[in-house]
This record gives sequence, structure tokens and C-alpha cells, in this order.
Amino acid sequence: PSPGASNSLGDNKALVIDGIVPTISSVSSSTNNGTYKIGNTIAINVTFSELVNVVTTNGSPRIKLETGSTDQYAAYFSGSGSTILTFSYTVQSGDASSDLDYQSTSALELNSGTIKDGAGNSATLTLVNPGTSNSLGVNKSIVIDGVIPTVTFSPTNNATGVQLNSNITLTFSEAVRKTDDSALS
Repeated sequence: PSPGASNSLGDNKALVIDGIVPTISSVSSSTNNGTYKIGNTIAINVTFSELVNVVTTNGSPRIKLETGSTDQYAAYFSGSGSTILTFSYTVQSGDASSDLDYQSTSALELNSGTIKDGAGNSATLTLVNPGTSNSLGVNKSIVIDGVIPTVTFSPTNNATGVQLNSNITLTFSEAVRKTDDSALS
């Protein structure tokens, strides 16, 4: 029979062929641009070319972020059944970045989870190059400051022979401000 006619394959079966694999088109964040400190949470949004489903039965996808000497992960948080998956990263002590981005094009890891489209095609997990168009670092200006300032006293603690009218000098490892955000003088 002719295609679509009575007794044809199209008439007898409702087959859908989907050989299109979901790909990543951009990475951004719903978190405002600004500086974030220890304990603050940053949302990382990964946009796919089509709806994707996440299964976390055996593990959860994650993205490795460039956060200084010890890189941290943003763990899958939400978005299954949509084109945007949200990952969550909490700033840890020692984390530092002047413009938060992921580590590499392969920074999105399944971690024993899955990301697939409705037809069961596994998503291509290649991210756009960090620092280029549609990357987190270009789309957002998020500064991470998880480095706690240190202070050095002069004269040192328990120093002896210090004159009563001597100056005491406090030297901080970085610029500091008062708790009311005014300049420290």
C-alpha cells in the first residue's frame, strides 16, 4: 500500500523515530552577579537542545567547577523533564575564583546517573569551552571568595619590652571592612 494508506505501515503502527541526541547549548546561572562567600549557594543552569530526563537512582550528575587549588562540584538539583537542568554549588572554605566557570568541556559528569531525552537517547555532555560564548564565565560575573583573611600583630602576642606608647600594627592578608561595610582605618 501507499505510505499512509489503509494497511500501510504508517496506518498500522504509530512508530516514532528519534535519532537526534540532546546537546548542551549554554551554561549560565539564575544567581545574581556578585561576590559570594563561604556557605552561599550558587545555581548553575545547563541548557539542552531538547527536553531531557535525569535519573538519579545510582548516582547524580555533577559539574566540576574551577574554584582554586581545590575544585568543587555543583550537584544536580532539579529540572528533569525540561530543557534546563539546575545544579547547586555551595562555597567552601578556601574556594576562590574571580569569575566562576567550570573546569573544562568535560566537566559535566554522569556520576552513575543518566541524562536522556524522551526516546532514550543519551545526551552529549560536552560543554562549551570555558571562557567562550555561552559558557558560565562569559554569561555571568560571579566572584567566589572563600578565603578567610588572616591577621598578623606587631608587636607579636606575648612580646616583652614593648613601650607603653608603642603603636600596635595589625596587618591583614587582604583588604577588610567593618561589619557595617564601612572602611577600616
